[in-house]
Amino acid sequence: MLNTITTYDVNKRFWKISEVDLNQIKRNELFDNVFIEKSRPDSDCEFQFCVLSILSIASEKFGFSWLNINDIISIIINVLGDSGWIPPEKELRHITLQYLNNNLKGAVLVENEERLSLFNVIKIKKDFLKVKKFREIFDKCLKHFTARYPYPSFKDDLINSLLKEIASLSRYKRKKANFVIRFHATKGFGEKRDDIYSTILDMIDQAKYSIKFMIAYYSEDLKALARLLGSKAYEGTQVQIILRWAEDSREENKNLIEEIFRTTNLKQGGWENFKYALYPIFKKPIENDYLLANLHAKMLIVDRNILLISSANVTIPSLRRNIEVALSTTHTDTVNEAIRFFDEIWDSLEINPRL
Repeated sequence: MLNTITTYDVNKRFWKISEVDLNQIKRNELFDNVFIEKSRPDSDCEFQFCVLSILSIASEKFGFSWLNINDIISIIINVLGDSGWIPPEKELRHITLQYLNNNLKGAVLVENEERLSLFNVIKIKKDFLKVKKFREIFDKCLKHFTARYPYPSFKDDLINSLLKEIASLSRYKRKKANFVIRFHATKGFGEKRDDIYSTILDMIDQAKYSIKFMIAYYSEDLKALARLLGSKAYEGTQVQIILRWAEDSREENKNLIEEIFRTTNLKQGGWENFKYALYPIFKKPIENDYLLANLHAKMLIVDRNILLISSANVTIPSLRRNIEVALSTTHTDTVNEAIRFFDEIWDSLEINPRL
């Protein structure tokens, strides 16, 4: 039974739960002239769950902030085309737009009936995926979505074998040890590995006290990250970010800072908990600045307890097309060493310089 989705809401509380139960679907006049009575409510559930699956895959798994409406319609037809109740494409488009505008008004915005803006990250409860019908629909949506926006795939037996070994090692936990080491990778290869972007979002979402984030490159399409950081600052978490400030990264990284402040402004609080530094804007002039190292590190430390080191930039090309890996750990000595490294650079830089 389709009954719950969870979304980010930057205007109220960060997490918002929208209830959609079977009775509500039955009473939905939107479908009165589309699905024959015999096929209801199954067809209602399948259609709505298919749309929600597409939005969830786009926003949560791929980090997209917008989608083309034609792509959504095409995926719906590919996934549900054999059901026997799908209306002609023109009518399906009309129904889909109505559904997006009426039922998901708080989470998405349809622009000129061509483009869909995703304001929030939409998450489908895992309970739904335990239901065979919903699991099949979600898997088909993921298959067709990935085909349309492909991640790299590899068939080389040696690479696949190597990845399995790494994945196996990542789940290794030392006996009587009080720390964990995990392996993470970008989508499209490996088995039972975490998606790096999802791991970053999960770590930040779980932060209670502090976030230290070092970023080389950011992509404006990943606004969910900026809004999540702004929301954590509003909740009282101390957020510190070091950004690479160079010709090839300045504009996008500036957008990240502005989006974080925009989120705190919407919530009307938390500004004082967010601070940023731009490398290499130092507190004091540096002699021989042409010898300065180039900032290319990607590092996240949450609550002084868990560390993520990643090869991936927080950009669509890096997270979608590249082969990227990361390691996270709660090993105390390693985390403390990373904190010292971060703080050493942080203390040398000007805090909250003018953009």
